[in-house]
Amino acid sequence: MQVPEFGETIKQDGLTYRWAQPSDAEAFSKWSSENGKIPHKDILASMSANNPTCVYFVIEKDGVPILFAPFYVQMILAFLGFNPEAGRKDRIDALAKMQEITSKFAEKHGIREIAVQTSPEYPVAKWAVKNGFNEEPRKTFKYRVTPLIDPEVEAHYV
Repeated sequence: MQVPEFGETIKQDGLTYRWAQPSDAEAFSKWSSENGKIPHKDILASMSANNPTCVYFVIEKDGVPILFAPFYVQMILAFLGFNPEAGRKDRIDALAKMQEITSKFAEKHGIREIAVQTSPEYPVAKWAVKNGFNEEPRKTFKYRVTPLIDPEVEAHYV
């Protein structure tokens, strides 16, 4: 399967695959606003004013769009790796600076959301809630585009 670049159209299997153009905005806005199954906050998140990295993928049949799918970039906090000998105050100060600096980095690069995946009973969840993170009521479903590389396994192939 070929992958279209921005501005490129690929025709295959009786369908057309492309990234949305500004001319698509009116139809897509109408579709999403009239679909009561799309949460309003998801529609807001797909707007470039709220997520400048948002792009829409389009699939057409006979020149008529049958699907549009908005995607935008998020930063995901993988984990917090503290020096076990660091004191509580140093860890708290480091967390505050990490949030401040990574938030500025994200904003500079058009990223408007930082997420952390954790369990509510973990200390990082308690920190997150105290520092402006909101627990999402919906579950996250991940799709790995490429497999995770385990350095121990990878070492055998080098």
